[in-house]
Amino acid sequence: MKLPSSIKNLFYLDFFRFHKRKTNTNPEIIKIKESKFKDEYQKLVEDCDKVFVLLMFIQWAFCIFIAYAITPMTYIGTTEKLHFHVYMAIYFGGALTLAPFMLYLYNPGGTLNRYVNVICQGLFSAMIIHLTGGRIDTHFHVFGSLAFFAFYRDVKVLLVGTAVVAIDHLVRGVWFPLSVFGIAHPSQWRWLEHAAWVVFEDFFLVYACLRSMQEMKITAESYAEVEFQKSIEEEKVKDRTAELDKEKKSMELILNSVDQGLVAVDFEGNFVGNISEACKKILQTDISGKNIKDVLLDTKTDWEELLGMIKEEAIPLDSLFSLLPSELNLNQKYITIEYGPIYEGDNLTSLLLVFSDITERKLFEDQKNQEIVKNQALVKILSAKSDFMECFDLVESLKVTHIKEVSVKRILHTLKGALAYLDLKDLSQLCHDCESEFIEQGFSEELLNQCISKIETGLNSFIEENNKILKIDKNRKVIEIKLEELNETIKDIGQVSSNYDLVAKLDNLMMTNLEDEFNWLNEAYLKTGEKLMKELNPIQFVSDSKIISYVYNDLFKSLLHLVKNVVDHGIETPDIREMIGKEANGNLKITMSEDEKFYNLEFKDDGNGIDLEKIKSKLTEKNLPIPEGKNDLINMIFKDEFSTADKVTDLSGRGVGLAAIKEELEKFDGSIICDSVEGEGSTFKLKFKKFSYAQKVLEEKSSEKMAS
Repeated sequence: MKLPSSIKNLFYLDFFRFHKRKTNTNPEIIKIKESKFKDEYQKLVEDCDKVFVLLMFIQWAFCIFIAYAITPMTYIGTTEKLHFHVYMAIYFGGALTLAPFMLYLYNPGGTLNRYVNVICQGLFSAMIIHLTGGRIDTHFHVFGSLAFFAFYRDVKVLLVGTAVVAIDHLVRGVWFPLSVFGIAHPSQWRWLEHAAWVVFEDFFLVYACLRSMQEMKITAESYAEVEFQKSIEEEKVKDRTAELDKEKKSMELILNSVDQGLVAVDFEGNFVGNISEACKKILQTDISGKNIKDVLLDTKTDWEELLGMIKEEAIPLDSLFSLLPSELNLNQKYITIEYGPIYEGDNLTSLLLVFSDITERKLFEDQKNQEIVKNQALVKILSAKSDFMECFDLVESLKVTHIKEVSVKRILHTLKGALAYLDLKDLSQLCHDCESEFIEQGFSEELLNQCISKIETGLNSFIEENNKILKIDKNRKVIEIKLEELNETIKDIGQVSSNYDLVAKLDNLMMTNLEDEFNWLNEAYLKTGEKLMKELNPIQFVSDSKIISYVYNDLFKSLLHLVKNVVDHGIETPDIREMIGKEANGNLKITMSEDEKFYNLEFKDDGNGIDLEKIKSKLTEKNLPIPEGKNDLINMIFKDEFSTADKVTDLSGRGVGLAAIKEELEKFDGSIICDSVEGEGSTFKLKFKKFSYAQKVLEEKSSEKMAS
């Protein structure tokens, strides 16, 4: 017969469901939970100790009272003297009271306290029963004591107290039955009957202790989960606050350090917001709180009317901006002005003005007989300032805490190539020496710090020697505002979407054809051939496409590794080429094409191709598995620290160059594959996503918003 679920539930204690509850396994939550539970339980036992001390004093006074009230005196014949019960109440009761009291004073909440308390409480129950001559009423004091024992919620403490009561009833029931049961000849099992009632009560008290302890743990866990979540939220708030502070400081730094002055104007013509030091310097006055008409004195523009039209957006903003002055002569300075809208949500709130001091450029244009810089390195740096400043960024990236060895090698290799491209040969050699030291001595932070110190010393010495020509400021930045830096400033203000047209204009200005972009690569290619005594024809460029070099700056620089590998490993020496029927001069052809979404860049040489057996040999040497397919085998050359070179030179052998190209391509959802025919040459095919500069800026801003 199947019992109804309601009857089953009657015998199914809810307590057991607590043990089936899943607990949180997060280490941080467990740590908080345990700490909270420990603190709460310690507070509980301290409170219980205090209750027991007060109870002991009350019971002591009560025992003295009933001793005097029931049997104050005893008589031997006609001699009257104080009854033994009085002495027992005073001295034995005092001992039972002082023990918990002293323990509470010196160690409140200690483990020993609770056991001493329940033992003393059990003995108090025994003494009260004895003083009343074993009256059945006073036996209920035992049940009250058991309830007090349960205050600790500790089953062991409860069982110790129960044992004290049971032993008392057993001992006195056998030898002093009148003291405990009030009769001289009780049943020999009378003590067991009393103990059974005590056990009966213990069953419920044990259940209550276990359940209450379980509830305390659940409460502690809930508290821990809340605290943990709270700490996460607080950390997020803290990080976001720090991020906002950083952005604010960054904005202030930009405004105060760039040579262009950025300032906002409301539609009344008043300058608002932060006024950068550059604005004050360019305009030679503090424009805070002033009106634009009073500052740009030599313009006849009707600012009031034009600002009103911009506010209403009656016609396209680009058309309105074209009516505003773009260049003026103020206080014997030539100044250009660019404009952009500033939005708050969908509302156009003000106008962004970018002032640039082009006085020096104007004067330079008038000076047709300017001296040509004689030092080749200085000429190279002045024509590629961003490349030179990137050297400092690469050095700074070496200082990252716990940087991986493979990253150090790759950065050093890239820095070496960049310095060589800038004709800073001594510094390039210094990087090469550092690479060799890592191989000879093994990688260590101490050696890394020594290398960083040497490179920084070399760069700083070069800057100090040429500071006037390079115009390097104390922050190690070239004093010149590039178009891309202006766009970065607009992006930081948070107005990319509203300034899309302004940003998009940069695309046309920054577009270059393949041959112009890779002219430096051709120079490096030919110089590498001279160094290796290999005769080379100039690189043949085939492309009708144009590309924005800034977007792919890091990728294009990494291609130096590929060109060096082609010359070092691919193209043969003139005598070998003639021997096998090729022309003495090696050839490299770079072809670029594009489709709707991707650029395709192909490097094709007429060298000896990739030696597959050498790749297999190197894999065997490194205890690596050998791929079965030809393409998979060739692709091994793109893995970190894999090289087929027999020795390390300043050109190749580290195994980081081709891996660096692959890593840069992946940033643009790109890929690289290689086709090779032994004796005929190799073809490297690179594919990477098309980006305009404006698209890149907008995508970066969108990513920042999603992250926040």
